[in-house]
Amino acid sequence: MKSSLDNQNPKAQNPRANAGQEDSRTVSEVGEFELIDRLVAALGEMPLVTGLGSSLVLGAGDDCAAARPGPGALTLFTTDTMVSGIHFLPEFPPEDLGWKSLATNISDIASMGGLPTMALVTLAIPACLNLEWLLGWYRGMGECARTYNVNVCGGDIVRTLQDVAITVSLSGEVEAERMVTRSGVCVGDRLIVTGCLGDSAGGLALHQAGVPGFASLLKTHLQPQPRVTEARLASCSCQVHGMLDLSDGLGGDLRHLCEASGVGARVDSASIPISAELRRAAIHLKQSALQFAIRGGEDYELLLAVSPASVQPTLDAIASAGRISGTVIGTILPASAGVLLITEDGAEWELDRSFTHF
Repeated sequence: MKSSLDNQNPKAQNPRANAGQEDSRTVSEVGEFELIDRLVAALGEMPLVTGLGSSLVLGAGDDCAAARPGPGALTLFTTDTMVSGIHFLPEFPPEDLGWKSLATNISDIASMGGLPTMALVTLAIPACLNLEWLLGWYRGMGECARTYNVNVCGGDIVRTLQDVAITVSLSGEVEAERMVTRSGVCVGDRLIVTGCLGDSAGGLALHQAGVPGFASLLKTHLQPQPRVTEARLASCSCQVHGMLDLSDGLGGDLRHLCEASGVGARVDSASIPISAELRRAAIHLKQSALQFAIRGGEDYELLLAVSPASVQPTLDAIASAGRISGTVIGTILPASAGVLLITEDGAEWELDRSFTHF
């Protein structure tokens, strides 16, 4: 499917056009070329201009898509794969999974202070896969693309024997002077997180345990909201020395930040923002809300390290986006101090690591 998700396709004008028309065929019964047409239609209309004044020059029909980057901008690249049984459960709505498959990549671009621009999608699917399920995935991905001004402009399809694996590769742009990495953190910097932590992991645990209610927690897991605007505002107006998105949990991602910059950190457990709904859910699950926040992962909130003088301007910048607030949770220390969690009774513990793939 070389560059074949055509933003110019007239069938793509209404992303919900086929949503109410169930198609019980498998992808093998449809065939490759009709499948491509149906996926294009399910995506809906794609933005034509993205990023910092960049534009799509060539979309479908050639061996590659082509774009003209904005002046003075650096191009960012990221990719992420979702595999059935590993990254998602079959009972989850495909529209939510489609949203998430793109949103996780957008969050990576946001964590560098950039704007997402264009995505490529690789489908590794079995011949027996239900067409309607796959169309639902693309409808959700298309909704996310329009929300964050991303053009899904191509991809590839290959056949597998059984499992489904969907890879999204995303490009973005950032002004050279505004790019934020993990390696610029300084001793004395303050640590700030956006939103609340642990809701995604709590929502998944509730689902797996069969506990009803708590719909907002499961929605956080299925439809993460990348903090593109918040990151742009903070990196523009404040001294942000380091930033990443919390995909692997605070415990793991803070260590990534510290290792990249050669520093240590101290986190105040009482300051970690935990929603009231997660606290209630943790009681039902007989688990610790704090552990969900530290080890759970897939929050896709931002972790920022900022100079002491930039704390209030950063908090103000985050709040000005009108979606969530920021919270100061700790301080950067020399590397010799380690990565510490201070409990409410004043005890010091090594901050737990979180999710790893292996």
